[in-house]
Amino acid sequence: TWIVPVGELWSGMRRRVLLPEEQLCQSYLAVIHGAKALFYFAYPYKHALSMGAMRQLGDEFKEIGPIAVTLDIPQTVDYAPGRYDPDTDQYPDVQVALRRRPPAGGLVLLAANTRPYPVKTTFTITGLAGDVTRLFGAERYPVNGGAFTEALAPFATRAYLLDARELPEPAAVRVEMQADPGQAASRFAALAEPDSGRLGKRNLARNPSFEEATLPDWPDYYMALYDQFGRTDTGQLGAGTGMFAVDTNNAWHGSASFRVQAQQGAWQRWLSWWSGFGFTLVPRVEKPTPYVFSVYMKAERNGVVARLCGFDDVTQLDAPEAKDFPEFQLTGEWRRYSHAGMLTPMISPYHVFGVRVLGEGAVWVDAIQVEPGVEPTDFEP
Repeated sequence: TWIVPVGELWSGMRRRVLLPEEQLCQSYLAVIHGAKALFYFAYPYKHALSMGAMRQLGDEFKEIGPIAVTLDIPQTVDYAPGRYDPDTDQYPDVQVALRRRPPAGGLVLLAANTRPYPVKTTFTITGLAGDVTRLFGAERYPVNGGAFTEALAPFATRAYLLDARELPEPAAVRVEMQADPGQAASRFAALAEPDSGRLGKRNLARNPSFEEATLPDWPDYYMALYDQFGRTDTGQLGAGTGMFAVDTNNAWHGSASFRVQAQQGAWQRWLSWWSGFGFTLVPRVEKPTPYVFSVYMKAERNGVVARLCGFDDVTQLDAPEAKDFPEFQLTGEWRRYSHAGMLTPMISPYHVFGVRVLGEGAVWVDAIQVEPGVEPTDFEP
């Protein structure tokens, strides 16, 4: 069976992408349950933290890889509370597997907390004696009666080095857990509004004034877009490059706007170079229905050109079909710009609205609105 972990995002994104802790957790879980290789589905990484998580995995799996492909150790694992039973969709909070460690020898207990809240966990292994240490960490855990304890943070992963060459077979492992759901981290647990738009709102756009950003400089629900011939492999979000940023010093509404810094080098003069962002939104309509997409924008100087995209039923904002979208010359003052069109019942489930900045210069965007009609109404936050 092939299970392909997500590198950062799949082709569609809801509220946010996979967070670094979740990335490590899913990768460790795969090995805990028998994976011998991992192949990640990834577009060019867009966020510096995502790239950092993959670098950390690369470093750690230099050790975990050889551990993963050793022969299985006969073992029984007893979870309390809960049990591991995929057939009935039951999974304990913390999941483990006992493995050998080549070429150094010895044993390793792999563990992963699968929850967005902390879980105090006691691991008991029959015949275990001596202290337990960590791979990829300096912590030591005293062993009493074959047991040691650690409070695992949300989605924490561990590779515990055991002071034992062999254990009685089958090895007996018991995992006792005390979960604290009341301490769930909100950035993991926040739910998403549906792709059809915000419920009970005329303005269907989600996170319309960029106030919510689970990852630094990456507003929830929005996808940063930039030329595939450009710097797509350097993680332009959250990297301090200034190419994309949530700006809390310039806002038309609320406390934040989204800044797009389009940069054009001399070597790119033969490219149609651009930067921008898009968001998936698929309003449910029973017949062709007019909608209007509006935004507030300003630029660092007069004459910077921005394009509003949507209503074309294509999923890429740089597709040839997208060339007829309206373009606006921006000024240094906040102004509202809009584009109206028709949405149909057959619209793609990945339908994208968005903003493209053409040429060079910084543009601030705020107060996104998508609503029925041909003229925008007052902004609804």
